[in-house]
Amino acid sequence: MSEKEEKNEMVEHLASYAHDAWTGWMKYMFSKSTRSKDGRCLVPANFVTRWHRQMTTHYVDLPEGEKESGREEARKMLDIMVEDIDFAVARKVMGVHLGRDWDLWNGYQSNIAVLLMDNTSLTHESCNTLAKLLIKLLFDAEEPKRAPVDHSQMTVTGRIFKVREVLKYARNQNDWSLGDYAGALEEIEDILCVSEVEEVLEPE
Repeated sequence: MSEKEEKNEMVEHLASYAHDAWTGWMKYMFSKSTRSKDGRCLVPANFVTRWHRQMTTHYVDLPEGEKESGREEARKMLDIMVEDIDFAVARKVMGVHLGRDWDLWNGYQSNIAVLLMDNTSLTHESCNTLAKLLIKLLFDAEEPKRAPVDHSQMTVTGRIFKVREVLKYARNQNDWSLGDYAGALEEIEDILCVSEVEEVLEPE
């Protein structure tokens, strides 16, 4: 969402509140009035006097109780603005981080894809594609390039943990293609710093 679209969205939220506030005021005014058969409304003199005094008095000169009524309306509008601004700021900050950190991006993409797979009949590939699109739309971010990892510097325990991650992910997929399988094997080979582990992984 662009800055202009975000501003327009805030305007719509404030306009909606302004309409609701006006509606509430009109309901209150009519509740104090008497409607005649010809459709005219008669406002009691005491309310006419009060409302006329209020509309011709500057805010700073109003009694404290009437000032508080105005403050309450201001707080409601401020809450709307702060909520919209907080979301916009958080969205921009998150978008920047996602566009720089492949691991963060991959974590979000994986979680969204899993939710889609659990709740739809889409394939694994379709869920991943849709997850990427959702991240781009929600955070206005582009997928970063994955930085190369030197697994040769990892401890044996670290390598085992990474292999388990790959195998666990593979076990949960029901629609892997040969390309997916080959990619998993290459990743495990890279982690173990060896070659041709396929014979070890394939069942006898």
